[in-house]
Amino acid sequence: MDWEWCAALHNLILRLGWAVGGKPETEMPRETWWQTHITDPDVDAEWSVCLSPTLKQFHQAAFEEAPDHSFFYYARGLSCPENLFESCHEDKRTMCLYPLANPNMGSHPDGLNLGFSAWLDMIDSSKIVARPSPVRGSGEGSPWSFRYTAKWISKRLAGTRKGFVRDFLTSVRRPKANIKYIAPGLRLPTASDFSPLPVQNADIPRLCPNPVLPIPLFVTDTKSTSPIFEHYPLQDLSNLPYGLWTTYVNREGDHELEDGCRLFLPFEIGTSGFARQTDDTLIGENLESAEARPSGWRNELYQTGYNHFIPWHEPQLADVLGQWQALVEAGLWEVGEEGVVGGIEKFKEADTEDGYYTYQLHMKF
Repeated sequence: MDWEWCAALHNLILRLGWAVGGKPETEMPRETWWQTHITDPDVDAEWSVCLSPTLKQFHQAAFEEAPDHSFFYYARGLSCPENLFESCHEDKRTMCLYPLANPNMGSHPDGLNLGFSAWLDMIDSSKIVARPSPVRGSGEGSPWSFRYTAKWISKRLAGTRKGFVRDFLTSVRRPKANIKYIAPGLRLPTASDFSPLPVQNADIPRLCPNPVLPIPLFVTDTKSTSPIFEHYPLQDLSNLPYGLWTTYVNREGDHELEDGCRLFLPFEIGTSGFARQTDDTLIGENLESAEARPSGWRNELYQTGYNHFIPWHEPQLADVLGQWQALVEAGLWEVGEEGVVGGIEKFKEADTEDGYYTYQLHMKF
């Protein structure tokens, strides 16, 4: 464990959260975990035995969070001594270093430095932000919140029902009348593409009282004869247009991320063994099988694969659109009078040896 690097990242995250409160950084509490909890020689001797040398040095350098201040969106802060081994079934080799803000979330086996780097990447990309007057929601702790959360938006807009999808659709510029295709074979939807849609009549359970239903942003002229969504409560819906859809979100859930998207294609990608997800795994790769046999999927292009520390988030719409823009600017996608040309079959290049890398998103936490 690189304790110096981990302690520096821990303290940096604390400073970023502190900065939004308006108080100067010089007033931020700088008492370390060790100074707070290890207050006499007997306790010092006890914990010097319990902790490895590097973990002890980390606790001697990592600052305690200020009162009423969570370390990060996912973690309240460093465990106090009596809680370090509380949830580890008396296994002294395992400790709960950071208790989760939401105990229903899962776990991961990655190193502490990777965890801190992931969280800082979320801050740098504005996926998670610190706000001076946050609205607490499921999994949230002052001052951290998701950038697109209905609770924060509704408070700022005095009850006006808005969200990412509505903000996006009401802000984008209407293209010229002749422009139809935003990507090969994916056109701008018309009124007939929205009405009637089976999604609008979906039977949403009472457990999801505040859903954001997926909508087709760009569609093909082909509709599915079988369900395209895999997960409850939309897994039985068919007769939907293939294309780029926004993500279904339960605003009362643990991950209120409304800017995710998924591309549904009328053919499978991955059978040739070249198409890759953002974590560099092959699309359709069966990691549990002893024999490598690529299989195809219609809805895995651009997906994250193993997305560290935030497993329920599909790729952000901005990343997919940004990649499409880059393909046009690089001349790999041609533009004609009606927009991008080539037809939906163009996406089959994602499963070729020469083209897969141009259809692969880079990993973002």
